Amino acid sequence: MPHIIDQQDIENKLFILKQLVLSSKEYCKRFKINRYSDFDEAWDNYYGHLKINVSNYLIEIAIKTRMLQDFAKSDDSELDIKKIDQQSINKLNIGEFMSHCAELSLRESCNKIVHAVGLQSDGNKLA
Repeated sequence: MPHIIDQQDIENKLFILKQLVLSSKEYCKRFKINRYSDFDEAWDNYYGHLKINVSNYLIEIAIKTRMLQDFAKSDDSELDIKKIDQQSINKLNIGEFMSHCAELSLRESCNKIVHAVGLQSDGNKLA
């Protein structure tokens, strides 16, 4: 028996991520958090919480989105997942992996999130 995926939960997490994007600057201003000071313990604390929450939400959303696509495909073998994928992003550029590559599909973007590797400032992969 396949797992149950709560689509509303995915939408709720996306909503929270949008709220974080829109409120982050005001939050830092209100609590006098400065990322550009030499040492700001408040920034380190804020950044740590932000990174954990954003990472966890993104990973959960990405995995559940891929699972939904897989379940839909297994339910209906004639279903064109690529077409639905293209329609779901509605011609938006949702990300680029490399500047010379074609735009990412929703599924490819989810895969990049799930299998993310950090980069150093010089562009090399972290060990």
